Order: sequence, then C-alpha cells, then structure tokens
Amino acid sequence: MIARVVPITRIRRDTDSWSYKLPAGSHVLPGALVVIPFSGRECLGVVWEIDETDEKASKSVTKVLCPDPLVKAPQRRFIEYLSQTGLCSLSTALYVWMPRALRRFPLPSVTRQLVAGYVSVENPAAQHCILVPGKRPEQEAQLTEKFGKSFSRMYSDISEPEEIIDWFRVLRGEIRVGLGRERTLFAPWSNLRNLTLIEPEDIFYYHEQIPYLSLSEAAWELARLTNAQTAVRTYLPTSCGILLWPDVEGQDNQPAALQFIDLHKEPIVSDTLLEAIRSTVIAGKRVVLLYNAHDRVREKTKDGIAGSVLVPGIESFSRQIAKALGRETLEPDVILGTRSIFDTNYTDVGLAIVVSLDPLIDSVSFADQLHGLSDLGHLFSYACPVIVQCYRQEHPLAMALRNGTLETYIANLISEHKELSLPPFGQQIVLTHPDRSVVLAACEKLNSLVAEPWQLGHPLLADWHNKGLWHIILQSQEPRARIPAAVRKLIISLPSPWKVLRNPGHLM
Repeated sequence: MIARVVPITRIRRDTDSWSYKLPAGSHVLPGALVVIPFSGRECLGVVWEIDETDEKASKSVTKVLCPDPLVKAPQRRFIEYLSQTGLCSLSTALYVWMPRALRRFPLPSVTRQLVAGYVSVENPAAQHCILVPGKRPEQEAQLTEKFGKSFSRMYSDISEPEEIIDWFRVLRGEIRVGLGRERTLFAPWSNLRNLTLIEPEDIFYYHEQIPYLSLSEAAWELARLTNAQTAVRTYLPTSCGILLWPDVEGQDNQPAALQFIDLHKEPIVSDTLLEAIRSTVIAGKRVVLLYNAHDRVREKTKDGIAGSVLVPGIESFSRQIAKALGRETLEPDVILGTRSIFDTNYTDVGLAIVVSLDPLIDSVSFADQLHGLSDLGHLFSYACPVIVQCYRQEHPLAMALRNGTLETYIANLISEHKELSLPPFGQQIVLTHPDRSVVLAACEKLNSLVAEPWQLGHPLLADWHNKGLWHIILQSQEPRARIPAAVRKLIISLPSPWKVLRNPGHLM
C-alpha cells in the first residue's frame, strides 16, 4: 500500500503530496499522522489518500503516530481550499491549519500523549463555530457561563499546551462551541452543525499572511464542506444585510431621538455637548462617545517652508473632553473610543454621541463605509438619545440620518458597489513591489496566463503604509472564482519583497 502524504512544513513552491510506502501490516486511514523522511530530516506529515501502487514511492513512512484520522475528509478538502484560494502550497496551508504543537518533530511530551491516546469518536455532539472580527470578552463570558468546559475561546494568544489540549477536545467533540478568528476556522470540527459570522461587513476581516484569505469567504466554504447551517449577525439594517449575505440577522435600530450639532457653528467640545454629558451623568446614566479617527501628523508647506501639523483625533479629543469635565480620565460613566467600544454592550446608557460624522463621510473604501455604518447601527441599538456632530450637514449621509432614510442610503450604497463588481460582489488579488521594471516584467508574464473570469489591470503606483509601491491588480466579477492554475503557480513563486494582498481596502 502507498500513502500520499502532505508534509507539515512551509514550502514556498506550489506542491501537492509525496508518495511513501506504508510499513507492512499497518492499518492507516486517510488523515492519519505519520513521520516521513523529507529533505534530509524527519518530518511530520498527514496521509492524504491511500493508493494501491505508485512507482514514484521510493521511500517509506518512518512511523505511524496515529492511524486514526486526525485530519478528517472535510478538513482535508478545506485545507485544499486554503491552498488554492490563499495562494500557497498544500503543505503550507496544512502547516498553518495545524496547531503549533503538531508542526514539528519530535513532538512535545503533552502532544505525544494526546496523539497516542486518540481514537476516533463515534457520533460526537453537534458543534457551533462563531467567527468574530476581534475579541469579544463579554460574549466569551456569557458563553463560558452557559456552556462551561464545552466552550472554548480560540485566539492565537493562548499557550501552546492550552492550544493542543483544546484542539484534541474539539476533535473528540468535547468542545461544542468555539469563538474566535482564524483558530476557529482551523479547528478540527468533528460534527460542525452551525457556523455564525458576526459583523462580516468588515472585508479587512482577513488572514494577513500566507495563506492570504478572506476569512468570511473561508467560513462559507467550511460550512459548505461540513453541511453546517450559517447565520450572519450585523448591526446593518436587515434589508441591507440581505443584499450582502444569505441567512442574515440584522438590527433595525433607530435612535430614540436625534440631535445634530453643526461643527461650523460650535467647537467640537462645545457647551451644548458638555451640558448634555453632565446632565446624563448626574441622572446616573452612562455616556458613550464614538470617534473613528486617530491623531495623525500631516505634512504641510507654508511660504515655501516644510513643516507638520497635528490633525486631532480620538487621543486629543479624549484629553480635551476630560479636561473640560474636570477629570483625568473618562471611565467609567463617560466612555470614549473607536469601534473597540463595542467589544462590550454597556448597560444604563443614557446618551450616545457621534463625536464627528466626518471620518465616516471621508471614508473612501466600501469596507470602511460599511464599518462605520455598522458602528452607527450599534450606537443606535442603545435605547437613548443620540447626538451627531458634523461639519457637512448637507452630505447625503447626514441628510439620511436627519430624514430617517438611513436604510435607503445604505441600500443604494450597496447597489452602487455591486455594479462595480468589487468585494464582496467580486474579488481582487493585488501584487505589490517597489520596482516598476520588475512589476512590468511580471505583468507581461501574467498577461499571457490570465483567463476568464479574471482580468488583469495595468500596473499602477499607489501609496501603502506611506510608501510608494507598484501594484498589479487581478480582478474577477465572480466572488468565488478560483484563480487559474498557471497564474496561481506564478504568484506563489514570486520572491520577497513581492507582497500579495486580497481585497485591499486602500485600493477600493
């Protein structure tokens, strides 16, 4: 018998699997963990498939560590998807999918015991994966209280021993609910029945390193492969969410009362604002202030002399408002933040304030616009009056808020974006490099390889992280179209300092 084995290691070139002879009399299933000779060393690998014969198999599996499948069929198909869509080798996709303790040999002692003692579980309990764009301490606490030890938070900040213990508990079906980012999607779900995506309007909700992934798209693929039911939760209005995703559970929130402050007529820290905050606090209620802008330094030239000026953001505003209220800090009854303030659902909120609507109005990318509109919906979910400060009172967004037509405004925005076939209605893969001549040469190669439904754009120069970089844009109007094999192979082979970006907001 011959095993097609995928080594658990990072390999840059595009690869599939290697063939190895199995030890005589061994009973090994696809998904089993083995040790193989690879590139002059012993390496962990996963048996992908079993073949009767293969003339290429000149070496033998060194040792079978676990004959039962640690990586079951749906997960193997999902890892293949990560490789194809994330533009990396199958070995690299498997390496990233695996927990840290199963990426190297010899195995740590705790991992050896877990592997040796593993036996496939029959009829494991139904499992629920919850994908979130960031940490949710309050939700984690609620799930811990409800599910106890059968709940797990799945982030990359846990220790290696904790990670591998949880990994096997998921595999055995002992963990029924998991919440987190990549680690939830990369968990070895034995019986995944439900998959919930929270706030997928953030298309920056992606894996930033190899494999380059849209986590939302990967979640829907995992649900398809495991026959899990999907649900989407967002603070966008339900009718607007339906235009973006199936199975949406929107939040049709309207403010109890809405007051506009024209920042042309009053300063950002005005007597009107301070009086509203003070009266709310005196009444024993909290005030939540949202300001999606940070302090930044802008270069400025005056009278031929170069200089810089501070553009005030949340840090400066925090100091100003605290000083005006006679405080050093604003916690706990006056809460100021960017969208991170929504990590917690506060109680006893008597007033919500949009410090300035202008950062949302200035948003260029569709991702940032949906981000900000979702933040507004979350702010409106507090059953309290809302104050909106804004310079551009006649902007369509400001007028939609005043007229109570925000839902129509968002629906029109989504429809306009859909016509452009940009994410989430299409997809972009962007290759960046600082050297124009290198980019032009690569573009010429790609031009001969690109096929429908993909299109190749002309190289363009754009700033990214304050650097001028040349970009090659590959675009498809089909949101789930796989990139042509020849194009994928070329992209994977590009050396540093090439960088691959998927759906980059700064270009949209």
